[in-house]
Amino acid sequence: MTGLKRTQPILPHLHDQAFGNPQVSIPLHLHSPQSRLRLWLPNLTVGRKIALGYGIALGIAILGTTIGIVVGDRYQGQAQEKQERAQREINLLYRLQASVLQARTHQQQLIPLVKQPTLFQQEYNALLKQAGEIRLNWVELKILRRNSARVNFMPKKFRHFADLQKYARNVL
Repeated sequence: MTGLKRTQPILPHLHDQAFGNPQVSIPLHLHSPQSRLRLWLPNLTVGRKIALGYGIALGIAILGTTIGIVVGDRYQGQAQEKQERAQREINLLYRLQASVLQARTHQQQLIPLVKQPTLFQQEYNALLKQAGEIRLNWVELKILRRNSARVNFMPKKFRHFADLQKYARNVL
């Protein structure tokens, strides 16, 4: 067998059954798709085998691309949700920070107004209003963190909020 072209099939009795000789029966163990492929593939021309190879390669590429797009869209959607939650959390933290700083300012302005009862009362009411805003922002932040998956994203500029939380607890 030194030539490139095969003139006789490897299994002549199977070749006869597969291509129209009803006198030969195919054994039951050769009814699997792999065995049918082994019967069918050697009888294809070189051009058909090349076309089949290109078709399989193209099919795999299309399938891989489609799966990649679907998986990528899923991960992008999850990342977008995390980003939106983090953005809401940052917004709440900024509002909490502003409220705490304003409450501090009102608290510091109370001391010089001790001898002026009307101004002291106005400043005290402003402080109570800020304390209410702090409570509201604090509750919103707790609800956001409880209802959503924890985002492991906390910029360095917000790490001082632990101190602000302690201060807010003391003021409230």
